[in-house]
Amino acid sequence: HCFWRHGINGLFVSSWQKEKYHTHLAVLYLEKVLNLKSLEAEKNEELCETRVKLQSLLRESDLYRTHLILDKISGSDLHMECAILYGKLEEHEKALHILVHVLKDFAAAEDYCMWNSENKDIPYRQKLFHMLLTAYLNSSSAEHELVMAAVDLLNSHAADFDAALVLRLLPDSWSVQLLSSFLTGAMRESIHAQRMSQIALGLAKAENLIYKHEKVSSNNLSIV
Repeated sequence: HCFWRHGINGLFVSSWQKEKYHTHLAVLYLEKVLNLKSLEAEKNEELCETRVKLQSLLRESDLYRTHLILDKISGSDLHMECAILYGKLEEHEKALHILVHVLKDFAAAEDYCMWNSENKDIPYRQKLFHMLLTAYLNSSSAEHELVMAAVDLLNSHAADFDAALVLRLLPDSWSVQLLSSFLTGAMRESIHAQRMSQIALGLAKAENLIYKHEKVSSNNLSIV
């Protein structure tokens, strides 16, 4: 009993220490970045390297105190870091708004959807990509670059969208040619899903027949 209690306490302390360490490391990186920026060293190599380390830690660790770091970042122009933190808090619309409308970094917005949906199910991944598409389409100003970003997103990530839902969202003015890659990819995915469903159904029927055959054979043996 004493050993069990000691083991649980050890795990608790270890977890608390990890959180403290990761939070402390994030704060150190953040303070160094803010200090270097205050020296107007925007193109400073040390600043770039420290920001990469900070962003990497924020993206890859789940052990730091997210709200604490977010509070320290607020008011600064560390928009990428802010977007990563909103992602950790599952506030994806806020994060995507920063990436799309503040930074206008469309590649980073796609990457955001990819890494935030790692090890998640298909509906979760689709939800993120639909949020990004909505961020492009629901802009108050129909900027050409946002329209092209939406087209590129659909054509390069057809498998990550619910095609029926996408077609309801798109403006009527968009041509079929504009979305040819997306429509082809969506059709391919639909056919693949249908085939997989048929294979699963066939396997289920085969298993059922084998079970019935074994049951009949077993009954025959018991009669003998």
